[in-house]
Amino acid sequence: MPLFTYKVRVDPRTVKTGTITAENERAAVAKLLELKYHPLALAPVRGRRRRWWWAGERLRKKETYLFLRQIANLAVAGIPLITCLQNMSAQSGNARLRSLVNELREHVQKGMPLSEAMEIHTGTFTLLDINMLKAAETTGTLPETLEKIADIYEQELSFSQKLRAALSYPLLLSIVGTATLFVLSAFVLPKFVALFDQLEQRLPLVTQALVSASLFMEKFWPAVLGLLALLAVAGTRLRKAPRAKRVCDETLLKIPYIGAIISGAHVARFARTLGNLIGNGVPILNALRICVTVLPNAAYAREIETVQEQVSRGSQIWEALRETSLIDRNTLDLISIGEQSGRLDEMLFRVARMHERETAERIETFLFLLEPLLILFFGAIVALIVIAILLPILQMNFIVQ
Repeated sequence: MPLFTYKVRVDPRTVKTGTITAENERAAVAKLLELKYHPLALAPVRGRRRRWWWAGERLRKKETYLFLRQIANLAVAGIPLITCLQNMSAQSGNARLRSLVNELREHVQKGMPLSEAMEIHTGTFTLLDINMLKAAETTGTLPETLEKIADIYEQELSFSQKLRAALSYPLLLSIVGTATLFVLSAFVLPKFVALFDQLEQRLPLVTQALVSASLFMEKFWPAVLGLLALLAVAGTRLRKAPRAKRVCDETLLKIPYIGAIISGAHVARFARTLGNLIGNGVPILNALRICVTVLPNAAYAREIETVQEQVSRGSQIWEALRETSLIDRNTLDLISIGEQSGRLDEMLFRVARMHERETAERIETFLFLLEPLLILFFGAIVALIVIAILLPILQMNFIVQ
């Protein structure tokens, strides 16, 4: 949904600025009028402006989790919502979080439901958060739902931290190995070129290739670094184009083992998201629409869009999922049992746990194999360089003898 910046007059002496989401400018003005604001200026925000977390009111994911966990703890304790927000504003040492809490408190004091107040800040809160809260406000289970949303954030952050910790050593090994090879080829090997030139003999083929590569790196290493940086930037920009992203995501799913990890993670995320939404009373079509937005892989998102269309025509979820090529038979059976027994949310959580466990095991095995493979790869290249340097010297000694 588009984001707009606004400038409004709150009272004869107070002018306020902020952001709001709406389908169009007319809807944005209507929302501002509902808040008893007098609009002075309204302009759409370009996508690039929202990209940086320090450029506006958007919170990082960990900050959002801390906010949700704090308000959930206070709400579960029976403290009124406005009092919760007031206490959090007074106690928060984070300027962005305090600003956000103050805006939410102002909207809630004027009678706006918390979900609608959070919907204004879609850069911080997801559609999953907002729709779960909307359903909870209808059923009167707001504290429990806030706690459930905080648990979702906690689980995602925990998985991300574990993954970063597991990848830290292979990443460090790759960086150190690449830097070592670069320094050897650009600065160390050229020192041996003069020595090789003095040898009145034909150099081995591997040494000739190494000398040529070394001379090239010595002369053009700034251009090589610039080209690599340019390719990285171009690749990042290209991947943001919808068509290129779809092709890239489909290709990733076809890579052996890597595709299985990506597929398992997406099935788990889809099942857990859908289970949370259905369990909170969100209509099935809305729940499927939200699932599309939380799946980063374009191939999976497109398949779930197809599922949503088929369900809107009267198909059951498991029947629509059966037509896709991304859901395995065992998962379909569990979803079918859950849908027929009226316990779909429970079965979706079971599916999520199953795939999360399998994905974690695959990641652990992959990283277990990756570390020695990286060591062997860089070790083999260094060994090749050493052999290429020593061969002419050993040949010279043999000739002398």
